[in-house]
Parts: sequence; structure tokens; C-alpha cells
Amino acid sequence: MTDEHNNDEGMAHHGIHYLREKIRKMQSGQLIRGAFPRKAQNTELVEQAPSTMATSMVNLLVYPQDPLLGEPETRPLAAEDVQAELTNARVKVIDKEYPIAQQDDKGSYFYWADTPQFDQVNAFYYVTFTLRMFERYAQRALAWSFLEPRILVNVHVGDNANAFYNEQEKMLGFHSYMVDGKPKGSTAHSADIVSHETGHAVLDGMRDLWNESFGLGCRALHESFGDMAAVLVALHDDSLVQRMLKWTNNDLRVSNIISEVAEHLAAS
Repeated sequence: MTDEHNNDEGMAHHGIHYLREKIRKMQSGQLIRGAFPRKAQNTELVEQAPSTMATSMVNLLVYPQDPLLGEPETRPLAAEDVQAELTNARVKVIDKEYPIAQQDDKGSYFYWADTPQFDQVNAFYYVTFTLRMFERYAQRALAWSFLEPRILVNVHVGDNANAFYNEQEKMLGFHSYMVDGKPKGSTAHSADIVSHETGHAVLDGMRDLWNESFGLGCRALHESFGDMAAVLVALHDDSLVQRMLKWTNNDLRVSNIISEVAEHLAAS
């Protein structure tokens, strides 16, 4: 995906003045990561580290990887990570266009794929899953690059075939889009896209300013990290792994449903 930070329009929006001011604060010791000292950020998140064993789970209806590849399926998430109105300690869904999805009497989120609430649930699930996956790898809580503990997930931010991570707005944004004047889909439908953009946010929390760099190396690493996030999330899904092995006849050198990213958007 093309991120706001990584195109010319995004650079113009944030401006050279913003970057120079941020670097000046870092050099003077006023800024270590994001908008506040690293020590304060890590201390705040110590108590928010995910538990190693979930005591209870709730179910959400999501696309396992990409809508071009199948129908929605049920996936579990730790109950502590699924609070009312798609909020948890680290993620919060916002939507100015539609009401936020509500839990049923069992705490689950089941919405049809042609509803705006499904878009919200799918994005929430894969943002949370991606963050928790990287935290399990790191064996610690991973801070965002800003002070607030929650990143905002704006599921209906516009009508372009795109998605983005915006550090200044502390937000992941996903667009709905049309083809030939007809509603075609939403970038929030794709686990690949959601995980990719979340990967940008995770990396930005670990290595601030790389997404502001004018160098091609840092940009390329950000995009690669996002794609690897999408692949790793898919490899955590046993159903997708079994489909991949069947698809490739156990030959992983063959292009497959996991090595390809955001198929439905490319096919639009």
C-alpha cells in the first residue's frame, strides 16, 4: 500500500519545518521517541503487556486473509482485547459515517460482510492481532510512537483505493472505494492491508523518524516490514497454511495465497 507518509503529498502535508523541529528536539534531549521520553512510555505500558495465556476468548467474523479468496470465517480473540464498541487497551475504532459495531450477548461480533460494521470488526481484529503478534515475538509491550496508549482506527476515512498510517493523527485510516461508479469494497476488508499498515505503526514505535526519512532505504524497509507483517499474520492462521500447502502441492516456491498481498485490491 502507498502510505501518506511515503508519498510527495504526505511530505508536503507534514512539511520540512515539522521534521526539522522534531530532529532539533531529539538533538537537545527533549524528545527521545515520538512526543515524550522513552522511559515514561515504557513505564506506562508495563502494566498493559498482554498475558501469555488467555483465560477466555470471544469470536469475531472476519475475512481470514482477503475477500477475493473466500467467505468470512470466525476467528477468536482474547476477551481482554475485545471490549465494548471495538476498543481495548491499545486500539480504538472510530467512525464518523456509521455507528460502531456492538457485541452480542456473548461478547462476540458477528456482522455480514456487506455492512459497515463488518469493516470495523475486520480492521479492529487484525490491528489487534498484528500488534499482539509482534509483542509475543518481542516478549514485551510495544509502544506506539506517541503518548496515547491507543491507536485510532478510522475505517471509513475516504473513498480512495488506499490505506495509510498517520503518526500525527495517531491513526490508521482505511478507505472504501468504487469501480465504474459502483461500490467495490473496502481496504479494511483485507487482513493483508490492515496488517501491513499496522506494521508501519509498530515499526514507527520502535524506530521513530524512519517514516519521515527522505532516504529510499528507510522507506523501503518500512514497506518491507509492512509486507512481512501481513505474511506473518497469515502464517499464524492454520486454515490458511493448510490451503497454501494444498494450493502449492507443498512447494512453497510457487506463488500462493500468502505470498501474494491484497489480491482483491490489485484485481479491482
